[in-house]
Amino acid sequence: FAARFSSAHFVEFDDHLAAAVSNFWNEQGPHPPNGEGIPYTHLARNVWDLVANNATILQNYAANLPANCMLLIIGGSPCQQLTRAGRGEGKIGLCGADSSHFFIFPLICWILRKLRPDVTVHPVVENAGSMLQHHFAAIKRCLGFLNHPEGAPVIDSKSWCPFARKRYFISTLPSGKDRGDRKHTVTSRMKPWDPEWGTCMATGN
Repeated sequence: FAARFSSAHFVEFDDHLAAAVSNFWNEQGPHPPNGEGIPYTHLARNVWDLVANNATILQNYAANLPANCMLLIIGGSPCQQLTRAGRGEGKIGLCGADSSHFFIFPLICWILRKLRPDVTVHPVVENAGSMLQHHFAAIKRCLGFLNHPEGAPVIDSKSWCPFARKRYFISTLPSGKDRGDRKHTVTSRMKPWDPEWGTCMATGN
């Protein structure tokens, strides 16, 4: 759908990587549909910094949001204790030291909705497609969309490349069915995909 993007912000702990990300997006130039550049700004080094000190960063951020806009909170918490491929076969789940960082998403959404009730806030959260169903249900419950059965599609990277990697994309955004859109199919990427993959496959790395 056509939308007017006003800005984008991100959190990154590594300062060098943060600078590289900002530079990359700033060099992209105008973006459709409005033909304007989109500022891509480093907001914080740690996601928990957003809610520290009485959520000062979030308060300042919320104050500068356009009136009646839509805000997407996009990210993926560590999957170490959620994936069945990890130690413990995903049984620890959201109680794990790494995967528990998921809880920053519903917290940020809740704070922003309180600070700016005129803003429509939607989380888009990515995580392991192999997680156990009770952890999956807990994530959906925390994000507040148990009534959105199509709000968590599984997308597999084998649609683009020779490697299977299933991931949930959990969101409160209206589904294509809700909007009356046609279902879009994914086409495979042209060989050789990313150049370095061929080297890794040849060496067995």
